[in-house]
Amino acid sequence: MVELTLIGREYEDIIIDCEDFVVGETNNIIRKNTKRGGMFNMPVIDNIDYKYHPCGFKQALVINNINKSDRTSFTQTIYDEDLDLTKIDSRQWCHVMYIDDISHEVLNQLNKYNGILSIDFCKTDSRTAYTPLMSNCQLIFDSRERSSLWQEVKITVPVILHDPYGCDCYYNGTIMNTQQNKRINDLRVNGAGDIFAAIFINQFYKSGLERAMLNSCEMTTLKLLELNEVQ
Repeated sequence: MVELTLIGREYEDIIIDCEDFVVGETNNIIRKNTKRGGMFNMPVIDNIDYKYHPCGFKQALVINNINKSDRTSFTQTIYDEDLDLTKIDSRQWCHVMYIDDISHEVLNQLNKYNGILSIDFCKTDSRTAYTPLMSNCQLIFDSRERSSLWQEVKITVPVILHDPYGCDCYYNGTIMNTQQNKRINDLRVNGAGDIFAAIFINQFYKSGLERAMLNSCEMTTLKLLELNEVQ
C-alpha cells in the first residue's frame, strides 16, 4: 500500500464542456459543472491511500474541448496557507501539486523536507530555480509540451514528460526511455496529468521505473475512458 501525501492548493474547478472549442468564436456549451480539482483529481486506485494537505485555495475556469481531447484553463489565487511539515509523516511518499503554483513560503518549507518526494509542474517558468528541491526528489513530472524547459537541466533524477501520445524519461538532460501511446479523441481530459502521475507513482512503487514507463500511459487512457463513462 502506497500512503501518498498530497500537497498543493485546493482548487474549485468550474468546468465547461464544448464539442469543438474555437478561440475567437461563439462556442456552444454542452455541459457545465463545478467540482473540487487539483489534488482532488487523483483517481481511486487500488494500493493508494491519499492524505490531503491543502496549502491555499484557487479557482479555475476549465474549458474541455471534447472533440480534440484537450483543455484550456484560467486560474485565480484566492488565498495562501502555510504548510505544517510536522503533520506530515516523512515515511510516506509526498507528492506536490504543483511545485510552481505554491507560495514561496511553502516552497522554502519543502526545501527542508527529508522524506520521499515527487513534484509536478504546471507552468512555463524556468526550472533551474527549483534545482535544490529537485535534487531531493524521487520523480519529477511535467508535460511534453514544456520539454524545451528541460533540455538544459542536468539532474540525476528521472523527469517524466507526458502527453496524449506517450511519455519520455529525461535523466541528466538526456532522453533515456520513450513510450508511445494511442491518442483517443472525444474525451474529457481535465485532470489527466494528475491521473497519470498517480498511476506512475503506483507502478514505480510496485515494480520500478521501467515497468512504470511501460504501463502508465495505457493505464491512464483506460482510467480516462472509465471516468468519461461515469460522467
